[in-house]
Amino acid sequence: MKQLLISLLLIAGSASIAVAQTQSEKDLELSVRDYNALRDMTGKLKPNTITDGDIAALDASVRKNTSRLSGIIDKESGMVADAAKYFLANFRYEKGFVLGMKGEQAEAFEIYKGIEPDMGRFTSGNFPLEYMLDGKKYVVRWENFAPTVAGDYTGMCECNYKNNNYEQALPYGRKARENPYISKLSQHAFWQLDCKNESQSR
Repeated sequence: MKQLLISLLLIAGSASIAVAQTQSEKDLELSVRDYNALRDMTGKLKPNTITDGDIAALDASVRKNTSRLSGIIDKESGMVADAAKYFLANFRYEKGFVLGMKGEQAEAFEIYKGIEPDMGRFTSGNFPLEYMLDGKKYVVRWENFAPTVAGDYTGMCECNYKNNNYEQALPYGRKARENPYISKLSQHAFWQLDCKNESQSR
């Protein structure tokens, strides 16, 4: 009898944990799954292998999750809203990155420009962020996100540079270069941009 009572209490406890998850938390978990799948897809792409089908799949995922995550942000506050903002910025960044890789610089620029306020808003003080997936708690630290911020500034710099807008490119290049998580290759490119801009201003 005592064993049966303990079993029932364990079942009741498990049920209460499942019920305790809000709709926003469930929606966030769906978007996390979609984001992981999207990263798996985009991680395999190369400039010469991107197809119209890849872009269509990317667009569909970003559209669906922009709507879902925006709904969470409108309703929630605290950690759930912060995690939703984080993933929303990342979804949009992935789209800009792939379009830039494909050579669609104008479209990529508009996306990077649109998420610039979000990238600037996230600082080390906003982290760690927490979210749940498959009943486990995951923690996002600043060092996990900082390379994406650097990548966004790099994209803005590159788009401006390719359009010969060197003065507009320079501030983004400097922001990216100041990021401790940027690659050495990008740092060298931004140093060259600095030199080019200085020589033209003489």
